Amino acid sequence: DDGDDDSDASMEDLDLDGITDLAYIPGDNIRLTMFPYQEKNKVWDDYGEVLDVTQFMIGEDPGGDDDEDLQAMAQFSRPAAANAEGSGKQNVEEEIPTKYVELQASLLIRCMMKVCDQLGLSDGRSIRQIVSSVAPRRLIVVHGTEEESESALEYATGEKGLMLKPSEVYMPKTMESIDVTSDTSVYRIILFDSLFANTQWYQLDDIQVAYLNGSIRVDEKEGTVGLEAPKQGAVQEGHPAIFLGDLRISELKEQLRNQLNLRSEFAGGCLCIENHETRAIVLVKKVGPGEVLLEGAYSEEYFMVRDMLYDQFVVL
Repeated sequence: DDGDDDSDASMEDLDLDGITDLAYIPGDNIRLTMFPYQEKNKVWDDYGEVLDVTQFMIGEDPGGDDDEDLQAMAQFSRPAAANAEGSGKQNVEEEIPTKYVELQASLLIRCMMKVCDQLGLSDGRSIRQIVSSVAPRRLIVVHGTEEESESALEYATGEKGLMLKPSEVYMPKTMESIDVTSDTSVYRIILFDSLFANTQWYQLDDIQVAYLNGSIRVDEKEGTVGLEAPKQGAVQEGHPAIFLGDLRISELKEQLRNQLNLRSEFAGGCLCIENHETRAIVLVKKVGPGEVLLEGAYSEEYFMVRDMLYDQFVVL
Protein backbone atom coordinates (compact mmCIF):
# COMPACT_ATOMS: atom_id res chain seq x y z
CA ASP A 1 0.00 0.00 0.00
CA ASP A 2 2.82 2.37 0.80
CA GLY A 3 4.24 1.80 -2.69
CA ASP A 4 0.92 2.77 -4.30
CA ASP A 5 0.71 5.98 -2.28
CA ASP A 6 4.19 6.95 -3.40
CA SER A 7 3.30 6.48 -7.11
CA ASP A 8 0.17 8.63 -6.74
CA ALA A 9 2.14 11.36 -5.04
CA SER A 10 4.72 11.31 -7.83
CA MET A 11 1.91 11.79 -10.43
CA GLU A 12 0.58 14.80 -8.55
CA ASP A 13 4.03 16.38 -8.40
CA LEU A 14 4.42 16.34 -12.22
CA ASP A 15 3.74 19.62 -14.02
CA LEU A 16 1.68 18.73 -17.15
CA ASP A 17 1.07 22.27 -18.42
CA GLY A 18 2.23 22.69 -22.00
CA ILE A 19 2.77 18.97 -22.60
CA THR A 20 0.59 17.82 -25.52
CA ASP A 21 2.24 14.51 -26.43
CA LEU A 22 3.17 12.22 -23.54
CA ALA A 23 5.42 9.40 -24.60
CA TYR A 24 5.31 7.65 -21.24
CA ILE A 25 3.65 8.27 -17.91
CA PRO A 26 4.61 6.09 -14.99
CA GLY A 27 1.77 3.92 -13.83
CA ASP A 28 -0.31 4.41 -17.02
CA ASN A 29 -0.96 1.38 -19.27
CA ILE A 30 0.28 2.73 -22.66
CA ARG A 31 1.57 0.70 -25.59
CA LEU A 32 4.25 2.49 -27.61
CA THR A 33 5.21 1.75 -31.21
CA MET A 34 8.30 -0.27 -31.86
CA PHE A 35 11.46 1.28 -33.21
CA PRO A 36 12.08 2.44 -35.97
CA TYR A 37 8.39 3.37 -36.65
CA GLN A 38 7.71 7.09 -36.37
CA GLU A 39 4.19 8.37 -35.90
CA LYS A 40 3.57 11.59 -37.80
CA ASN A 41 1.62 14.34 -36.15
CA LYS A 42 -1.61 15.14 -37.99
CA VAL A 43 -2.11 18.74 -39.06
CA TRP A 44 -5.54 20.30 -38.52
CA ASP A 45 -7.16 23.51 -39.66
CA ASP A 46 -10.61 25.09 -39.43
CA TYR A 47 -12.04 22.57 -41.88
CA GLY A 48 -10.52 19.40 -40.46
CA GLU A 49 -7.41 17.36 -41.11
CA VAL A 50 -5.07 18.61 -43.84
CA LEU A 51 -4.76 15.94 -46.54
CA ASP A 52 -1.69 15.05 -48.51
CA VAL A 53 -2.76 15.84 -52.09
CA THR A 54 0.24 14.01 -53.55
CA GLN A 55 -1.40 10.70 -52.62
CA PHE A 56 -4.16 11.37 -55.16
CA MET A 57 -1.83 12.27 -58.06
CA ILE A 58 -1.78 9.55 -60.73
CA GLY A 59 0.94 9.95 -63.30
CA GLU A 60 1.74 13.49 -62.20
CA ASP A 61 4.83 15.10 -60.71
CA PRO A 62 4.11 16.09 -57.11
CA GLY A 63 6.56 18.98 -57.57
CA GLY A 64 8.70 18.76 -54.47
CA ASP A 65 9.15 17.07 -51.17
CA ASP A 66 5.95 15.82 -49.54
CA ASP A 67 6.84 17.14 -46.10
CA GLU A 68 7.57 20.61 -47.43
CA ASP A 69 4.28 20.72 -49.36
CA LEU A 70 2.34 19.66 -46.29
CA GLN A 71 4.08 22.23 -44.15
CA ALA A 72 3.37 25.00 -46.71
CA MET A 73 -0.26 23.93 -46.97
CA ALA A 74 -0.65 23.86 -43.23
CA GLN A 75 0.97 27.29 -42.93
CA PHE A 76 -1.66 28.99 -45.16
CA SER A 77 -4.66 26.92 -44.10
CA ARG A 78 -4.47 26.79 -40.34
CA PRO A 79 -4.33 29.72 -37.88
CA ALA A 80 -0.98 31.23 -37.08
CA ALA A 81 -1.18 30.25 -33.40
CA ALA A 82 -1.54 26.61 -32.42
CA ASN A 83 -4.96 25.67 -31.11
CA ALA A 84 -3.83 23.74 -28.08
CA GLU A 85 -6.71 22.30 -26.07
CA GLY A 86 -6.86 23.70 -22.59
CA SER A 87 -4.03 26.15 -23.17
CA GLY A 88 -6.27 29.22 -22.96
CA LYS A 89 -4.45 31.06 -25.76
CA GLN A 90 -6.44 32.92 -28.44
CA ASN A 91 -6.03 32.06 -32.12
CA VAL A 92 -4.69 34.85 -34.29
CA GLU A 93 -5.38 34.51 -38.02
CA GLU A 94 -2.66 35.43 -40.43
CA GLU A 95 -3.52 38.39 -42.66
CA ILE A 96 -2.14 38.27 -46.18
CA PRO A 97 -1.16 41.75 -47.40
CA THR A 98 -2.89 42.84 -50.60
CA LYS A 99 -2.80 45.97 -52.77
CA TYR A 100 -5.13 47.24 -55.53
CA VAL A 101 -3.37 48.58 -58.60
CA GLU A 102 -5.23 50.32 -61.47
CA LEU A 103 -3.58 50.53 -64.87
CA GLN A 104 -4.80 51.84 -68.23
CA ALA A 105 -3.37 50.14 -71.31
CA SER A 106 -4.22 49.81 -75.01
CA LEU A 107 -4.55 46.20 -76.14
CA LEU A 108 -4.20 44.98 -79.70
CA ILE A 109 -7.00 42.44 -80.30
CA ARG A 110 -6.35 40.12 -83.20
CA CYS A 111 -9.69 38.56 -84.19
CA MET A 112 -12.05 38.21 -87.14
CA MET A 113 -15.62 39.44 -87.25
CA LYS A 114 -18.23 37.32 -89.00
CA VAL A 115 -21.92 38.08 -89.44
CA CYS A 116 -24.25 35.17 -88.73
CA ASP A 117 -27.70 35.24 -90.28
CA GLN A 118 -30.16 34.70 -87.42
CA LEU A 119 -33.31 35.96 -89.14
CA GLY A 120 -34.96 32.53 -88.98
CA LEU A 121 -35.52 32.41 -92.76
CA SER A 122 -34.88 29.40 -94.98
CA ASP A 123 -31.93 29.39 -97.32
CA GLY A 124 -32.14 28.78 -101.07
CA ARG A 125 -31.71 25.02 -100.81
CA SER A 126 -34.43 24.65 -98.19
CA ILE A 127 -36.84 26.83 -100.18
CA ARG A 128 -36.31 24.72 -103.30
CA GLN A 129 -37.03 21.52 -101.37
CA ILE A 130 -40.20 22.95 -99.82
CA VAL A 131 -41.50 24.37 -103.09
CA SER A 132 -40.77 21.17 -105.02
CA SER A 133 -42.68 19.09 -102.47
CA VAL A 134 -45.71 21.40 -102.76
CA ALA A 135 -45.55 21.42 -106.60
CA PRO A 136 -47.55 24.65 -107.07
CA ARG A 137 -49.17 25.70 -110.32
CA ARG A 138 -48.32 29.33 -109.64
CA LEU A 139 -45.58 30.87 -107.56
CA ILE A 140 -45.31 34.28 -105.88
CA VAL A 141 -41.83 35.37 -104.77
CA VAL A 142 -41.72 38.03 -102.04
CA HIS A 143 -39.39 39.25 -99.30
CA GLY A 144 -36.08 38.88 -101.02
CA THR A 145 -33.38 40.78 -102.82
CA GLU A 146 -33.35 41.15 -106.58
CA GLU A 147 -30.63 38.54 -106.90
CA GLU A 148 -32.55 36.04 -104.77
CA SER A 149 -35.77 36.65 -106.72
CA GLU A 150 -34.00 36.05 -110.02
CA SER A 151 -32.56 32.80 -108.65
CA ALA A 152 -36.05 31.67 -107.61
CA LEU A 153 -37.42 32.56 -111.06
CA GLU A 154 -34.66 30.58 -112.75
CA TYR A 155 -35.41 27.54 -110.62
CA ALA A 156 -39.18 27.78 -111.10
CA THR A 157 -38.96 28.01 -114.88
CA GLY A 158 -36.00 25.66 -115.38
CA GLU A 159 -36.14 22.06 -116.56
CA LYS A 160 -34.63 20.81 -113.30
CA GLY A 161 -37.07 22.88 -111.27
CA LEU A 162 -40.84 23.36 -111.37
CA MET A 163 -41.01 23.84 -115.17
CA LEU A 164 -43.50 26.71 -114.84
CA LYS A 165 -44.15 29.34 -117.44
CA PRO A 166 -42.70 32.81 -116.79
CA SER A 167 -46.27 34.14 -116.68
CA GLU A 168 -47.05 31.76 -113.81
CA VAL A 169 -44.30 33.19 -111.56
CA TYR A 170 -45.06 36.54 -109.91
CA MET A 171 -42.41 38.79 -108.36
CA PRO A 172 -44.25 41.88 -107.08
CA LYS A 173 -42.26 44.90 -106.07
CA THR A 174 -42.73 46.96 -102.93
CA MET A 175 -46.31 48.23 -102.49
CA GLU A 176 -47.39 46.40 -105.66
CA SER A 177 -50.60 44.34 -105.53
CA ILE A 178 -51.45 41.40 -107.79
CA ASP A 179 -54.67 39.49 -108.44
CA VAL A 180 -54.11 35.75 -108.25
CA THR A 181 -57.78 34.77 -108.58
CA SER A 182 -58.29 36.20 -112.07
CA ASP A 183 -57.63 32.89 -113.83
CA THR A 184 -59.58 30.66 -111.47
CA SER A 185 -63.24 30.31 -110.58
CA VAL A 186 -63.96 29.41 -106.96
CA TYR A 187 -67.48 28.68 -105.77
CA ARG A 188 -68.80 27.74 -102.37
CA ILE A 189 -71.45 25.03 -102.53
CA ILE A 190 -73.81 24.25 -99.67
CA LEU A 191 -74.70 20.57 -99.20
CA PHE A 192 -78.29 20.14 -98.04
CA ASP A 193 -79.29 17.52 -95.48
CA SER A 194 -81.48 15.70 -97.99
CA LEU A 195 -78.37 14.81 -99.95
CA PHE A 196 -76.90 12.77 -97.08
CA ALA A 197 -80.00 10.67 -96.47
CA ASN A 198 -79.10 7.90 -98.93
CA THR A 199 -75.36 8.51 -99.15
CA GLN A 200 -73.03 5.60 -98.38
CA TRP A 201 -69.67 6.59 -96.91
CA TYR A 202 -66.43 4.60 -97.18
CA GLN A 203 -63.36 4.85 -94.98
CA LEU A 204 -60.15 5.72 -96.84
CA ASP A 205 -57.18 6.03 -94.49
CA ASP A 206 -58.10 8.95 -92.19
CA ILE A 207 -60.98 10.35 -94.26
CA GLN A 208 -64.41 9.28 -95.45
CA VAL A 209 -65.41 9.44 -99.11
CA ALA A 210 -68.69 9.00 -100.97
CA TYR A 211 -70.13 9.43 -104.45
CA LEU A 212 -72.81 12.11 -104.60
CA ASN A 213 -75.49 12.41 -107.23
CA GLY A 214 -77.69 15.49 -106.95
CA SER A 215 -78.96 18.65 -108.57
CA ILE A 216 -77.69 22.21 -108.17
CA ARG A 217 -80.00 24.83 -106.70
CA VAL A 218 -79.16 28.52 -106.95
CA ASP A 219 -80.65 31.04 -104.54
CA GLU A 220 -80.38 34.44 -106.18
CA LYS A 221 -81.70 36.34 -103.17
CA GLU A 222 -79.09 35.00 -100.76
CA GLY A 223 -76.47 34.52 -103.46
CA THR A 224 -75.71 30.90 -102.52
CA VAL A 225 -75.30 27.72 -104.55
CA GLY A 226 -76.43 24.41 -103.07
CA LEU A 227 -76.41 20.74 -103.97
CA GLU A 228 -79.53 18.74 -103.08
CA ALA A 229 -80.77 15.23 -103.68
CA PRO A 230 -82.45 14.47 -107.04
CA LYS A 231 -86.16 14.95 -107.16
CA GLN A 232 -88.42 11.95 -106.87
CA GLY A 233 -89.14 10.30 -110.20
CA ALA A 234 -85.98 11.64 -111.82
CA VAL A 235 -84.03 9.16 -113.91
CA GLN A 236 -80.74 8.32 -112.23
CA GLU A 237 -78.01 7.05 -114.48
CA GLY A 238 -75.16 4.95 -113.21
CA HIS A 239 -71.50 5.95 -113.25
CA PRO A 240 -68.33 4.05 -113.99
CA ALA A 241 -66.54 2.53 -111.02
CA ILE A 242 -64.05 4.80 -109.28
CA PHE A 243 -61.06 3.19 -107.56
CA LEU A 244 -59.52 5.17 -104.72
CA GLY A 245 -56.38 4.19 -102.86
CA ASP A 246 -52.77 3.27 -103.44
CA LEU A 247 -51.83 -0.22 -104.64
CA ARG A 248 -48.78 -1.80 -103.04
CA ILE A 249 -47.68 -4.84 -105.00
CA SER A 250 -45.53 -6.10 -102.11
CA GLU A 251 -48.55 -6.19 -99.77
CA LEU A 252 -50.63 -7.93 -102.44
CA LYS A 253 -47.95 -10.59 -102.70
CA GLU A 254 -48.02 -11.25 -98.96
CA GLN A 255 -51.83 -11.48 -98.91
CA LEU A 256 -51.86 -13.94 -101.80
CA ARG A 257 -49.44 -16.19 -99.96
CA ASN A 258 -51.10 -15.98 -96.55
CA GLN A 259 -54.80 -16.03 -97.51
CA LEU A 260 -54.95 -17.88 -100.84
CA ASN A 261 -51.75 -19.92 -100.51
CA LEU A 262 -50.60 -18.75 -103.94
CA ARG A 263 -46.93 -18.21 -104.56
CA SER A 264 -45.84 -15.25 -106.67
CA GLU A 265 -42.60 -13.72 -107.86
CA PHE A 266 -41.55 -10.43 -109.45
CA ALA A 267 -40.43 -10.81 -113.03
CA GLY A 268 -40.08 -8.19 -115.75
CA GLY A 269 -41.60 -5.42 -113.66
CA CYS A 270 -44.84 -7.32 -112.89
CA LEU A 271 -46.08 -9.78 -110.29
CA CYS A 272 -46.38 -13.32 -111.64
CA ILE A 273 -48.84 -15.60 -109.78
CA GLU A 274 -48.78 -19.30 -110.65
CA ASN A 275 -50.65 -22.33 -109.35
CA HIS A 276 -48.40 -25.35 -109.79
CA GLU A 277 -51.31 -27.80 -109.56
CA THR A 278 -53.55 -26.26 -112.25
CA ARG A 279 -50.74 -24.48 -114.16
CA ALA A 280 -52.78 -21.23 -114.11
CA ILE A 281 -50.79 -18.01 -114.48
CA VAL A 282 -51.99 -14.47 -113.65
CA LEU A 283 -49.95 -11.27 -114.13
CA VAL A 284 -50.44 -7.99 -112.20
CA LYS A 285 -48.61 -4.90 -113.41
CA LYS A 286 -48.79 -1.17 -112.67
CA VAL A 287 -48.94 0.59 -116.02
CA GLY A 288 -49.01 4.19 -114.76
CA PRO A 289 -50.43 6.43 -112.05
CA GLY A 290 -53.79 4.96 -111.09
CA GLU A 291 -53.65 2.25 -113.77
CA VAL A 292 -53.26 -1.47 -113.05
CA LEU A 293 -53.15 -4.21 -115.68
CA LEU A 294 -54.47 -7.71 -114.88
CA GLU A 295 -53.69 -10.41 -117.44
CA GLY A 296 -54.38 -14.12 -117.54
CA ALA A 297 -56.77 -16.78 -118.83
CA TYR A 298 -60.19 -16.96 -117.20
CA SER A 299 -59.80 -19.40 -114.33
CA GLU A 300 -60.55 -19.71 -110.67
CA GLU A 301 -57.17 -18.18 -109.82
CA TYR A 302 -57.86 -15.20 -112.11
CA PHE A 303 -61.05 -14.21 -110.30
CA MET A 304 -59.49 -14.87 -106.89
CA VAL A 305 -56.63 -12.50 -107.70
CA ARG A 306 -59.07 -9.93 -109.13
CA ASP A 307 -61.16 -9.96 -105.94
CA MET A 308 -58.01 -9.62 -103.86
CA LEU A 309 -56.91 -6.74 -106.06
CA TYR A 310 -60.25 -4.96 -105.64
CA ASP A 311 -59.89 -5.22 -101.88
CA GLN A 312 -56.84 -2.97 -102.10
CA PHE A 313 -59.01 -0.05 -103.26
CA VAL A 314 -62.16 1.74 -102.21
CA VAL A 315 -64.60 1.28 -105.08
CA LEU A 316 -67.29 3.95 -105.50
